[in-house]
Order: sequence, then C-alpha cells, then structure tokens
Amino acid sequence: MEARVVPTSILAAVTLLACLTAANSASGQSAAAPKVLNPRATYTVLPAKLRTDLAAAPRPAAGTVLPTWNGSFTYSGTSYGYNMVGAAPNTNTSSTISTIIIPVKIVITPHRGAQVTNDPSH
Repeated sequence: MEARVVPTSILAAVTLLACLTAANSASGQSAAAPKVLNPRATYTVLPAKLRTDLAAAPRPAAGTVLPTWNGSFTYSGTSYGYNMVGAAPNTNTSSTISTIIIPVKIVITPHRGAQVTNDPSH
C-alpha cells in the first residue's frame, strides 16, 4: 500500500502545476517570466544527515531484469506509448518489485494565492 503514495504524490504535484499553468494562460498572462524587483532564493538546502534507523533494502542479483509491459493510447489524434514496471494487467499475474520509497515534501508558492503543501508525513 505504501508504494502507491509516492506516485500519487508526484501525480498530484504535476497536475497542480499543469492547472496553475493553464490558469495563467487562461487569464491572459504572457508566458514570459514576471519581473522580479527583489530577487531572492526560492529553494532551501538542507544539511545532510545519515539515517541509521532504516533497514537495508534487499538488493537484486546482478543481471536481474525488471518485469515490464508496454501499451499505447490515442488522444486528440496523437498516439502516446508507455512502458510500465510489473506484470501486464491482462496476464492476471502479480509482480513483486523491491524498492526504497523516499518521501518528498513539495511546497508550491504561487505568485498570487495560497501556498500549497504536499507533505507525505501527514
């Protein structure tokens, strides 16, 4: 169940960015970057810290290949192809993929409007 948190978080962040971009385009704003009168850093660098409380993830044997499947779909006359990890849904089989999940906190501060935070720890 935990493995679905990160892709959902990333999908939510990408969707939010797309909506903000569409809202700016719809409101008549130009695509050019706004003039910044007082430039300031918009990122934070955190100090590195070693996590000793995490269990080591099992490493796959050398030469192990991830099971993948692919497909495509057409939207508005354009065909899009994709590759997915795991067993194809039509095979009715399961796959186990060992991985380490790294939660990422995303904070989006728009030019105008409320700050949006996606914090996987909550």
